[in-house]
Amino acid sequence: EGKNVIIHRFSKGLKGLVLGLILSAVLAPSQSKAQVTARDTNAVIPMLRFSYAYQIPGGDLDERFNDHSSITFDFTTKFGNRLLLGVGGDFQFGGGVNEVNLLDSISTSEGQIIDGTGRFADIRIFQRGFRVYGNIGYLLGGPGPNPNSGFYAMGRVGFWQHQIRIENPGDLAPQLNATYAQYYDRLTNGLFFSESLGYQYLANNGYFNAFAAVEFTQGLTSGRREWQMDLRAPYDESRLDMTLGFRIGFALALYPKSNRNAKYYYY
Repeated sequence: EGKNVIIHRFSKGLKGLVLGLILSAVLAPSQSKAQVTARDTNAVIPMLRFSYAYQIPGGDLDERFNDHSSITFDFTTKFGNRLLLGVGGDFQFGGGVNEVNLLDSISTSEGQIIDGTGRFADIRIFQRGFRVYGNIGYLLGGPGPNPNSGFYAMGRVGFWQHQIRIENPGDLAPQLNATYAQYYDRLTNGLFFSESLGYQYLANNGYFNAFAAVEFTQGLTSGRREWQMDLRAPYDESRLDMTLGFRIGFALALYPKSNRNAKYYYY
């Protein structure tokens, strides 16, 4: 119950942060008096960022999944005081599940599952997950073509959910149809925190923007299933899930338009 209250309060705060960032992006152009480019130290620069991360699991997560991937989209604004604020989300996926005995209770002695036609079923298991978050960071500066390029430090806090995805093509194996697959999927979620150190490059001409980062994530998660068939028990354990990630991505910088023939840069 206490965790639900925390998550509810966090959701309200995240909505407020999203609204604030949207307003800042809308108001920034109207407040601009001159052309804004990557060369301007005090520039307010909203950015749409897309990235890929290779993630190495740690803590309790290492017992369930192998190395996996993450695709992330976020909206982050760099303010004139070098503060970075944003919101985002990611989708996590991979094929390496370490809990190899997950389906033993419905398998033959050779490890096969018999489908409704009497044949061996083509059952596949994968990792799936997602995260939604707010982030705050600071542009530290460093080498680059302009003051808005350089190293940055960033922290995130948000909601993380992951599970074992069981694919049963055509629902030919009734033991693992849409109703019963959830009794094996280890649905897990909770709060997470993440810290990252990265570098961003914003080109002077606005046509090439990229960033890379190393990030460390800690998830204070819990099992969320009332029953798991193979455990013969509820799945409600408290967990510490961790990942070490290596991220690379590209950014679309939405430079504000001035009142005197300034340009938008889209790339």
